[in-house]
Amino acid sequence: MNVDEFDIDALIGAGLSYDDEQGHSEDFVAVTRYGGALWEVKWLSCNATYAWHVDCALWQKERALYLSEEMRMEEIQELLEQGVEVFKTIKS
Repeated sequence: MNVDEFDIDALIGAGLSYDDEQGHSEDFVAVTRYGGALWEVKWLSCNATYAWHVDCALWQKERALYLSEEMRMEEIQELLEQGVEVFKTIKS
């Protein structure tokens, strides 16, 4: 889904808040594939590859940072060729 297709009215209808004048919410945030979060919230961190809750397990944050900022392309390519889903969701 593209951000311009995002149905904010459905979220508001479900009880989440959204400040139309400021164009943001503390209840949710839209994260785009190439541009990151559309607005900042205190509870979310993100980089170009992953987004994570600030209270997530430390190992999950470290894994996201390693995969997206430290791992070399050659390593990623090797793993992909072995059938490893390098960038799958990091979850407990």
